[in-house]
Amino acid sequence: NGDTWSPIQKVPSMIVGEAKMWGQQTEDDKYALIYNPHFEWRYPLVVNTSEDGEIFSNMAVVHGELAPMRYQGNAKDVGPQYVRGITPGNGNPPGNDMWLTYSMHKEDIWVSRVPTPIRHKVDEWVETNFDDCETGGAVEDWNIYSLIWAPVSIVESPDRTDKSLKLSDSEPYDYARAQRVFPESGSVTLEFELLAEQANYGRMEIDIVNRTGYRPVRIALNENGWVEVVDGKKVAEVASYTEGQWLKFKITADVEKSTFGLALNGREVVADASFAAKVNELQRVSFQTGKYRKLGIGKDENSDDLPNAGDRVSVSIYYLDNVSINP
Repeated sequence: NGDTWSPIQKVPSMIVGEAKMWGQQTEDDKYALIYNPHFEWRYPLVVNTSEDGEIFSNMAVVHGELAPMRYQGNAKDVGPQYVRGITPGNGNPPGNDMWLTYSMHKEDIWVSRVPTPIRHKVDEWVETNFDDCETGGAVEDWNIYSLIWAPVSIVESPDRTDKSLKLSDSEPYDYARAQRVFPESGSVTLEFELLAEQANYGRMEIDIVNRTGYRPVRIALNENGWVEVVDGKKVAEVASYTEGQWLKFKITADVEKSTFGLALNGREVVADASFAAKVNELQRVSFQTGKYRKLGIGKDENSDDLPNAGDRVSVSIYYLDNVSINP
């Protein structure tokens, strides 16, 4: 009853460093532990869940992005760290979400909204047009990476009467990102519409990804007004795109054949392109307003400040709508 305490002991199965951890009961009467699962690295930030507050399992990522550290300094560890939630008695925001805050590289302060019950997989395929979402509200069922200078938000669509997902980016060293998880499958057909407000700068990368992060299907709207694809180890520009006009994508991917195809506005532009990575399954799609970066720390990570890290760059804007994902 909180009057007596057992001696402090280490939990042998708990791998955690010195960047603090957080535990709480969640709104669905379950429990969550949030921490960095490494004795030294302070990334990624993960959550383990429990039915009884004693046995925890089903690790999932809360914050897996690792943007470059912008400013050099002493004792500046890389990664999302010093996580805290809301202590009971200190208020309870509307809804059933778990709210977390933490420091990234001891620079920016982040807030994450984690819906409960916390899901580690999905069983339903995807048909969404964002019309049921509240303008400016939460983006339900998507994993969102949204910054002050690179926000992801529900908006009224340009030149339409419906809603769409807007990804903007004026960050010099980071990007906006939206990911949607679907049931693990050996084949997938992905359809969506995308509008770029600019064609001569900015970048939108569309990846179909497996559950461990490998990217067999890589497509992008590049900085020169072209749709490019990665065919094995080759990069090819396959079609031009026009700013301010909706572009309809249809991507088919097959793990057994290790190939994919792409149609734009109903016209096939790529057939039987080779996967860029060998995978056993497909599990999510990623849309991001910048070049892919691999999680990990380089040898020169803390060597110096990044040039002009506090200055915005020209904004690039993309609208995403009518996303369909089926086997």
